Amino acid sequence: MQKFYLISRYKILYSLIGALSSIVFVPFLYLFWKAPVFNIFFLSMFLFITIRFSYWITNEKIIISSNGLEYDTPGMILEVKWKDIDKISHCWRFLIRQECLSVDQGQVKIKEWHAFSANTYSHPLENYLQNIAIPLNSFSENWRDSELGQQIKQYAPHLFEKEKSA
Repeated sequence: MQKFYLISRYKILYSLIGALSSIVFVPFLYLFWKAPVFNIFFLSMFLFITIRFSYWITNEKIIISSNGLEYDTPGMILEVKWKDIDKISHCWRFLIRQECLSVDQGQVKIKEWHAFSANTYSHPLENYLQNIAIPLNSFSENWRDSELGQQIKQYAPHLFEKEKSA
C-alpha cells in the first residue's frame, strides 16, 4: 500500500483558492465593524474556510494497493477496484486540465462520507450521472513516469492497452 499526497504546486494553488474564498468575507467585516455579533460571525466563517482548505491540502491523497485505489478527497473517501476503472481521460479541476482516471459512478464505493449525519442526507453520488474523475497530475509532476504511474501500470495494465488502441 502506497500513499501519494498533493504535490507542492497544487498545495499552493489550493491555498490561494482558499484565501480567495475567504476574502469574500472581508468587506462584510469592514461594513459591520460596529456590530460585534456580525464581526464574530464573519470572522468565524473566514477562519473556518481557511482551516478547511489547510486541512484539505495536507490530507488529500491517493492510496494504491493490489485491491484497488482509494481517493481521499475533501468530504469523502472513495474506493475503486482496478477492474472498475474505465480509462485514463482528461478532467478539469480548478480551471486546470489534468489527466485522470475515469470511473462509472455506480462502481465507486464511498468508504467514508464526512456529512453531519449519514441518516439525514441522501447518498452524495445517488443522482450523479457523470463518471467520477480521479485526478493524477495533482499527485505527481509527471505521473506516467513516476512511482504513481508505475503502480497504476502494475495493477491496471488494461488502462494503457486501451490508450494504445485508441
